[in-house]
Amino acid sequence: MTVANRLQRSFSSWRTKPAMGEPGYTYFGRLVGEEGLISVRAYANSIGVTTTSILSPEISDKVINLPLSPASKESLERWTPRRIGRFFVISGEKFRIGQISAVHRRFCRGCLGEMKSHRVWWDIVPFWICPIHGCPLEETFAEGRHLKWTWPHYGHAPDGESLIAKLPVIDGSDLFEHYLLQRLGCISGRQRPLLDDIDLYQVIELCGLVGRFFLHPWQENAPQCEHPYQRGFEALRGTHQDLVSLFESWLLDNAADALKSGIENGFGWIRRGGRGVNLLQKSWRRIDLAQKEAFARHARVTQFRELRGFDFKFITSQALQKELRIQYKLARVFLRKRGLESPDLKYSRDDVEKIRSAIDALLTHKECAVLLGCSKKMIRFLVTSGHLEGYLGLTATSEFKIDPDSAKALAEKIATLPVSRKKGTRLTIWNYARWNDITQRKVVKMVLSGTLKPAAIRKDRVGFNALRMANDPPAAAVRSTAREGEVTFGRAKALLGLRHQSIAPLARAGVLKIVRTTSSLSFLSEDSVNAFLARYVEASKYRKELRADRNDIADALAKLDVPRHFTDIDGMHDHVVERTVLLKALGIEEVSTAVQATWQTFSSIAAEHCPAFLLPAILTRSEQTIFNSTRVTRFTAAAVGDRIVIRKKFNPRAAREWRWFQEHKAEVYRVMPTFRLQEVPSRDLVLGACFLDNKETMTKLAKELGEYHWLLLKKEIR
Repeated sequence: MTVANRLQRSFSSWRTKPAMGEPGYTYFGRLVGEEGLISVRAYANSIGVTTTSILSPEISDKVINLPLSPASKESLERWTPRRIGRFFVISGEKFRIGQISAVHRRFCRGCLGEMKSHRVWWDIVPFWICPIHGCPLEETFAEGRHLKWTWPHYGHAPDGESLIAKLPVIDGSDLFEHYLLQRLGCISGRQRPLLDDIDLYQVIELCGLVGRFFLHPWQENAPQCEHPYQRGFEALRGTHQDLVSLFESWLLDNAADALKSGIENGFGWIRRGGRGVNLLQKSWRRIDLAQKEAFARHARVTQFRELRGFDFKFITSQALQKELRIQYKLARVFLRKRGLESPDLKYSRDDVEKIRSAIDALLTHKECAVLLGCSKKMIRFLVTSGHLEGYLGLTATSEFKIDPDSAKALAEKIATLPVSRKKGTRLTIWNYARWNDITQRKVVKMVLSGTLKPAAIRKDRVGFNALRMANDPPAAAVRSTAREGEVTFGRAKALLGLRHQSIAPLARAGVLKIVRTTSSLSFLSEDSVNAFLARYVEASKYRKELRADRNDIADALAKLDVPRHFTDIDGMHDHVVERTVLLKALGIEEVSTAVQATWQTFSSIAAEHCPAFLLPAILTRSEQTIFNSTRVTRFTAAAVGDRIVIRKKFNPRAAREWRWFQEHKAEVYRVMPTFRLQEVPSRDLVLGACFLDNKETMTKLAKELGEYHWLLLKKEIR
C-alpha cells in the first residue's frame, strides 16, 4: 500500500472485529500487528499520525473512521476514552484525568487466553485485580521489562514469551474491580446503596479515602497508602448501618479515649477536610452521617446539623433542648427535682423519653385554668405566690407547666373553704373584685388566706368560679343609694320604658309615689312603680303595630279610639295608655307565659353577671330599652314569636358612644362575640343581635354585657 493510500485509508484489512471492552487505540495496534509490522508508532508516523500519547484521539479516530459495521463502530465509541473537560468518559461513566493512565501497558494472562485483545478497564489506575480470574494485573515480562504500547501483538511479548495462561474463573463479586465492571455495564452484580447513586469517579475517590482510613489506626495526619480501594469498597459495599457499625468498631478499637473530646478529634485526620474531602462534595455526606451516628452511640454529640435520619444513643443538653423544645437552663430545676438531670449532660434515648413523659404529665396554663376555674393569667400569680408548683422552661413560651398534684390539692382546698352564708347579692369572685375596686389577685389572696370568706360555694361550678361572694344589694352595686322597697328615678325610667323627663311629672302628680327625699335625690315607691307597669304602657313601643312614627302616635291612637292617660299633667311627654286596651284595639296578644319565664330566667342570670344593667321587669312585644347604670350605653330587648332577642346598635345619633366605639372597635368586638357585630356601611351603622335560646347563651351574653360595661369604665368614655 502506498503512502498516499495509507493516508486516505490506514489499513489494508480490518476484518478483525473489535473485542468487548477494547478501545480504539488498542484496536489500532491489533490492526498494525495484522499488517505484519512490529511497531505501532512507526506505522502511525507513516500514515501521518504523530503523537506522544496512546490515548490521543487521532489514533482512535483512524480506526473508527474505517468502513466498519455499525456494531463495531458503536463498540469502539463505547470503550474509547473521550476527554470532555476535566474528565474522561468511558461507557457513559466519568473518570478524572488522573484515574486513566497509559504510562504502562497492563494485562491479565487469563483474559488474554480468552481473547487476545486489550481491555480499557486495565487502564483505570486503581484497577489492580482481575475480578474474573482473581489475579493481579501484570505490566512486565521476562526480567521485569515493561511491555510497551508500541508492541502491536497481545498474545506474546517481543522476546516470544507467551502472555496467555489458562486460569480458572472465580466469583469476584466482592472485589472493588468487579463493581467497576458492573458500573461499566460489563457484568451484573448486587446493588450497592451507598455507591450506586454517585458518579464512578467519586466512587473511586470515596473508596480510596475510606480505605486509607480503615487500614490505619488513629492518626492526626492523612497516611500514605498504595492500594486502599478494596478496603474502602468493603466498607461501602453494604448498607448505611453496616458502615455505621464499622466506624463504631474502629472508634472503640482506636479512639476510645477521644470520645470525650468531640467527633472531630475522635476520627482524626479524615474529619479535617483537605483536598480529598473537598473533591467528594455531596458524596461525603453519607460518610459524615455514618461517622456522626457511630460517634453518637457512645458519646454525647454536639449540635449536628443532621440529627434526623439516624439513631443516636446520647445527645447533649443543647440537642435535648431542641428536640423537646424546652429552655434547658430554666428546665434544670424541674429535671433536678424529678431526678432526670444527667450529671455529665449526656442523655440517652431512654432519658429523652422519660423527660418527655414527665413534661407531658404536667398541666398547661389552659388545662390548669379549667381545673381551677380561673383565667390563664391567674395561674402565673398562683405559682409565683406559692399556691401552685410550676416550672419554667418546659415550653417554647414563658408559661409555667404545673404539677397536677398541686393543682388538684388547690382545687380541693377551694371546694372545702369555710363559707359565711352572708346575705346579700351573690357575685362571682371576679365581679366582686370589680364592684369593690380590688384586683382579682388580691381577692384570690384574701380568699385563700381566709381573710375573706365566700358566702356560698356552688356545686355545679369548679374552682374559683364556684365561689359566690356576698355584696350589697344590686342598687348599691350600680351606684345607687336606694333602700329596700325604693326605686330611683333612673331605674323607674328603665322599668317603665318612659322618657326620663316624664318620671318627675308623674311623681309630682302622685301617680308614682315619692317615699323619701334627700338633699340631692328622691326615691319612688317600688310598689307604685310595679302597679304602673302592670297597667300602663308607653304607646310608642308599638309604633310598628300602629304604623306611625313618634310624631304621629297621638293621631294613630285617636283613630283606634284608645284614650291617652296623664295628658293633663304638665311636662308629660309620653303617650301612656292602658296595655289591655291598646292590645285589644290592635288585635294582638301579650307575650306568652313561656316568653315571660325565659325573660325571668335571663333577668336572674343578668343580676349575677351584669348587675350594672337595668332590665325591664316585664317583657312586652314592643322593643324595650336596657340601660347600664351610667346611662352611657343601651341595648334593646323584644319578643319575636316565642323567642327573645337582645339587640345592640352603634350609630352616630348616640354620638358619645359612637366616637368611643370608633376608637376602641377591636376591643368591643373581642368582648362581645355572641352579638356577632356587623358593619352596615351604607347606613353608617354597626348592628348585633343574640337570641336567648338557652341558659348557656344567656350566661355568655350576660357576661359580655358585664365585660362591655367595665370596658366603658376602664377606657373612660367621655
